[in-house]
Amino acid sequence: MTSPARARPSQNDDDRPDHAGWRVLHTRGDGVHEIARLLAVGDPIAVQGDLHRACVAARAGILVQRTIRSDGPVAQVAPVGVDVDRIGSVVGAIGTGPHSALAARVATRLSRVLGVPGKLVAASRDPEGDTVARRSLDASDPAPQGLEHHVIRVSGIPEVADLIPSDALLVLGAAGGSWVRRRFSAPGRRMVAAAPAGAVVVHDTAPRAFQHVEGAVAFGARMLAADALRLLAEPAVPVAEEGRLVGVVRAAGLTGADPGAELRAVMEAPISVPWDASMMEASRAALALDGAPVPVVGPDGRLLGTVRT
Repeated sequence: MTSPARARPSQNDDDRPDHAGWRVLHTRGDGVHEIARLLAVGDPIAVQGDLHRACVAARAGILVQRTIRSDGPVAQVAPVGVDVDRIGSVVGAIGTGPHSALAARVATRLSRVLGVPGKLVAASRDPEGDTVARRSLDASDPAPQGLEHHVIRVSGIPEVADLIPSDALLVLGAAGGSWVRRRFSAPGRRMVAAAPAGAVVVHDTAPRAFQHVEGAVAFGARMLAADALRLLAEPAVPVAEEGRLVGVVRAAGLTGADPGAELRAVMEAPISVPWDASMMEASRAALALDGAPVPVVGPDGRLLGTVRT
């Protein structure tokens, strides 16, 4: 059997691609590269400097680093005292907070990649009658092939520590959510004490436009209206000049335009979303474009591509 220290993610991994196909970037720090290597499909990418720009360039789904930052551009994972050689099981702590779904996915992936048992646990003072805890488990891991689900009775951190196997890696969301999640996430030493093999803290974000961007079909500002109308395959198409979005043309506008007019004379004002916009924002922009792909503009103002919603 492959030892946990040498286990590698499969290139044909069948995990749900919720986080940009598990494209993983990482910074420096204890356990950071090891966890990034286990999470990534393929090789993780080491980065430093402007992390926002690096995430956009790589279309990253997850950033593994030493600490969680509230302004992070993508989902984040922070290992705390992780000893990969000691991991014999994985426990995902699930609550009602916004990061539980990511905690479940990370726990599931680590369990599969390491080849060790895993389970998702919700803590409650009333495990038999607590339907909220059960719903939190089911909502965080709806896949039929997910980990085992357990609701356990606890009244404090000492009891949690007693119930976690001594070889377990603990995966949990960043501070916020249920009372047990807040107490888990307070000082890092409590998490390490509860799981001698270490802990992994996760912080989820809404899917961003740059993670789903596709190469844009854009017309040049000096293209003739007749040529654009002949090539038009969407309700609206962006117009670019020197790599920058300068407008948008629609089929209706081109039909009534002088065939010899340049697009810069007949185009409308540009409609776009910034690179870090949520996909919900992109969906609203798509309505204004009659359902056409939405142009995405990078941090330097250049057209990155388009997203479909």
